[in-house]
Order: sequence, then C-alpha cells, then structure tokens
Amino acid sequence: MAGPIWLGVLGVRLWSGTSTRLVKQVRVTHVFSVLFALLLFVVGILDLQAAERSAAHGGGLMGALGLFPIAAGLLLGSLAVVTLLLVRPAANPAT
Repeated sequence: MAGPIWLGVLGVRLWSGTSTRLVKQVRVTHVFSVLFALLLFVVGILDLQAAERSAAHGGGLMGALGLFPIAAGLLLGSLAVVTLLLVRPAANPAT
C-alpha cells in the first residue's frame, strides 16, 4: 500500500506547484514505477505460458489470471511514462 499512497502524495504536491526537489522525487519514483511495470508485464507473460503448459496436461482453468498483471503493468507503465514526459521544473522554483 505504500506505493499507491506515495503516488497520491506526489500528485497532491504536484498540484500545488513544482520545485526542483519535487521534480527529482517524481522522476525517481516514476523510473522505479516503470521498472515495476515491466516486472508485472513479464510475470503476466510467464503466468500465461505456465497456464498453457498446464492446459496441455489437463489443467489450466485459471490461466486467464495472467492478464491481470499484464493490464496492471501496462496501466502503471503508461502513467509513469506520461508523467516523466510532462513533469518539468517551474520557471522560478521554490525549493
């Protein structure tokens, strides 16, 4: 729960204005978010591959659950990349 709460805190702080320190915190947070999103995506792909192997042996009823980490990874990654592209320091930063 710490990750989503931290993203909310950063969002509120960005809403009230930007500073050089805040922009740095946002960039570091969202670089880690992109890495976590890639991890989620890979886990989802591996889940789908495992479900396919399981289905070949008569199992695999829960195979579609691999789509959830893929969707979460795409959503988180998109948010992080857009934020990294849009967040810029203010013209007169109030550090």
